[in-house]
Formats: sequence, structure tokens, C-alpha cells
Amino acid sequence: MTNLTLRVARPWVERSDDEEGMNKLHRERAQLLHALTTSLDLDVRAWGATDDVRHHEVVEIIVALGSAGVFTALVGALRVWIDRRKVKGIEITGPRGTIRLEQATAKDVTEIAAAVGLTLR
Repeated sequence: MTNLTLRVARPWVERSDDEEGMNKLHRERAQLLHALTTSLDLDVRAWGATDDVRHHEVVEIIVALGSAGVFTALVGALRVWIDRRKVKGIEITGPRGTIRLEQATAKDVTEIAAAVGLTLR
């Protein structure tokens, strides 16, 4: 199994003093992360500040991946989140480094995997 760190930034709010809006986006991001890890049956090693009551611009979780198929599904789901503006940006860190996932397409998954140290078969 390979451990990956996912750093997920919440979307921007219109005003920096909008605490309620930032907390709402923080909770929505937490729900997305929990649903994703459940649906892909990911082994979450650490949740970081995901479930904190107070908002954070970025949260970090560590997951263990056991198969290339799960990685492909993970990248696909994260890409949809970015396209739908559910999150602002995502960084994936693996054994060989970090890559920022913003406009990746399905054909980029192999390159993303290689950049973070995974081999897709």
C-alpha cells in the first residue's frame, strides 16, 4: 500500500469576515471527503483538521491506496470537485513528490501517478 497525502483547499468566500460562510464550506468539504473515502473504501490514516468545528482554508488527510483502480477513481472524483467548484484546489503528495491537481484529464492520471510515486498497471 502507498500512503498519499491530500491537501484540499475550500472555495473562496466573498468576504473575509464571513465566518458563517467559511464554516459552512469547511463542513461541506468534510462531508465530501468522508463520502469519497467511504465510497472508495479508502484506509484513512489521518483526518487532520477535516472535522474541526472551526474552518480551515486547507485540510490534509492521509490515505493508503491499495490499487491502481482506486487511484484512478480518486483522481477522477477530485477532478469533478474542482470542475464543480466544490473545492479550490488539491495537492497530492506521494513517495516521490507533490503534484497540484487542477485541470487534469483522464489521460493525465498515469503522469500524476508517476509523479507521486505510483505505478498503474
